[in-house]
Amino acid sequence: PRPHVAASVFLSVFTTKTAAYVMYRAFPEGGMWLAYLGGIMAVYGAFFALLQYDPRRLLSYHIQAQLGYMLAGFGLATYVGEFAITGGFAHLFNNVLYKSLLFMAVGVVIYRTGVEDIRDMGGLWREMPVTFLVYLVGAASITAVPGFNGFISKGMVLDSAHEVHNVTLLLDSGLLWWLLVLGGVGTFMSFIKLGYYVFFHGSATLSPRDATPFQTAGMVLAAGACIYFGVFYTQLIEVMPFTDLILSDEVYFKPYSQSHLIESAALLVAGFVGFFTLKRPLGWLAHRMPDVDAVTY
Repeated sequence: PRPHVAASVFLSVFTTKTAAYVMYRAFPEGGMWLAYLGGIMAVYGAFFALLQYDPRRLLSYHIQAQLGYMLAGFGLATYVGEFAITGGFAHLFNNVLYKSLLFMAVGVVIYRTGVEDIRDMGGLWREMPVTFLVYLVGAASITAVPGFNGFISKGMVLDSAHEVHNVTLLLDSGLLWWLLVLGGVGTFMSFIKLGYYVFFHGSATLSPRDATPFQTAGMVLAAGACIYFGVFYTQLIEVMPFTDLILSDEVYFKPYSQSHLIESAALLVAGFVGFFTLKRPLGWLAHRMPDVDAVTY
């Protein structure tokens, strides 16, 4: 969260994904310990993101949370096989798109306002409508709203965890699914918080210009890709490993089935209710819960 706003974009999307790839190369057969580690990361990252008022720190904690879904997919290969691995890599690919978009949108806000505390922002949707719209696309993608790319890949990982829960009696398999779901609810709460404070909270006290033409072009390209791979999801699967197996009739993934849409709606409702119910307690906790990196301050 600390380098130049442009550097944050590249650091967030490329260097962090290398870690997930290394874990897959080191443990290609997966393991429930790896999947369980991913579930813990999903909850840990989402929890600490909810406590942040620095927008880039909030996004940085969500790198940990999203890497958790990737590791969960790789770990679940032990029971689910290639489908879980493909879900993990699809989420890695999608994360490059929507995480770069979110860091660009937040970077534009910081670049134009010079402010790095979301409590000092607010009402910017009128001043920066282009940035606001692309932020919505990025937020919808990372929170797995239907129609956006994160819904496809996160759904594959959740399906894999649910499948393990059905075919085994291991306690950690059922707990893993709940950890991933809880991480998903926390993610949605985080991006309601970020959008609420930056674009809606109070009346606009700042009058910044919107993104430059080049900034707009970069954000629109990333936003377009998030929508494209959410709608034409077979194009996403085709560039992933084990394509032939996933697209076969036997295990073909149907992300827009009724059960998936109901599950997604339930998570989104839980996120809305959770944020507006816990907004004040989270603010109180933010001042009393030290970050792990406090030892480096």
